[in-house]
Amino acid sequence: MGASPSLLMSLLIDLAFFVFAAACGVGVAWLVFFRYRMTDPESNEEAQARFARETLARLQELTTKVAADVDEHSSAVKQINAQLADTDTNDEGAVLAAVAQLIDANRRM
Repeated sequence: MGASPSLLMSLLIDLAFFVFAAACGVGVAWLVFFRYRMTDPESNEEAQARFARETLARLQELTTKVAADVDEHSSAVKQINAQLADTDTNDEGAVLAAVAQLIDANRRM
């Protein structure tokens, strides 16, 4: 029994697509390998050094901002604490206002 012409044609088309896809994969792999081999190791080290400097600069900016935020929060909490110390201990309204201020200060943090 022979294969039908449509089945044979379908197999040939599938084989052609497979060969084409494999050739494209080999071509892309070769280009990537060739490009990697052509890069100057010194320029790669320079790029890594630049990336490290930029990352450290961003980290310094972040730590400066966090420190400023912590200082602002600490000042707000000290101010609220001073207000509580100046009020009568039985003044529920003042205590509730201070708690609301603390919650707001924590939310801003």
